[in-house]
Amino acid sequence: NDYDIIHNHTYPEFINLLVAQDIKTPVVTTIHAQPFEEFDEAFSKFDKNTYLISISEAHKKLFQKTDIYKVIYNGIDTQLYSFKEKKDDYLLWLGRLSKAKNPDGTFQDPKGIRWAIQLAQETNSKLLLSGNVEDLKFFEQDVKPHLNDKIQWVGPISSELSLTKTQVVELMQKAKCFLMTINWYEPFGLVMAESMSCGTPVIGFDRGAVKEIIDDGKTGFVVSPEEGIEGLKKALQKIDIINPKACRDYVIRKFSQEHMVDAYETTYKDLIADYKNK
Repeated sequence: NDYDIIHNHTYPEFINLLVAQDIKTPVVTTIHAQPFEEFDEAFSKFDKNTYLISISEAHKKLFQKTDIYKVIYNGIDTQLYSFKEKKDDYLLWLGRLSKAKNPDGTFQDPKGIRWAIQLAQETNSKLLLSGNVEDLKFFEQDVKPHLNDKIQWVGPISSELSLTKTQVVELMQKAKCFLMTINWYEPFGLVMAESMSCGTPVIGFDRGAVKEIIDDGKTGFVVSPEEGIEGLKKALQKIDIINPKACRDYVIRKFSQEHMVDAYETTYKDLIADYKNK
């Protein structure tokens, strides 16, 4: 009761809502995880004194039973992810090599590293890869055999991303293009905003929030998953028409930390005012 508002980021997010029903202070909860049926069912049970925030319109649509109060996009540090106009001639993929497997024992590859490798091979492009490796077998089977002078892994192989933020920024700043070749329904995708903030366009499959984050034809290209590798190749052929400054300006306008903070502060003020009027 000493606080005007509580902002909940706990995972799983509904845990703190078990007590939110019994206190008077409004509780804002930002849902970061991808919802599935049971997750949606759990959230739908909380309707008193809880205000749920989705991080994209695509994310919101996955909730069939839950009442989402508002959509507020994530924000990035545009000073850290600073602009660089001049690019080197390489593609960049950063992501997680998930340990999740299909029923036949193959790795699911939700972040789509296989697509990035295939694109580099078929276009004879230089490709830099890095990320956290949850299962070393994934790397050994699906990545390592393809590494050569043109397709390179940056940094140590580790279950946690071993690169510093400064190293990531430098990779993003110099990349010709960032690849968001995902096979799953991405709730937001911070790496897209981070890359564009550096002036680097993004090519991504139209899954989850990708088409909300990329301004198609202006800050990169959104590719239909049905087009597969051919769609990625067509987008890559056009990547030089994207203006790096347009990428940067777009992110500052829509996905900066300042923009996110403004949206949350407005939400706080509205809820506090509503509570005082009750």
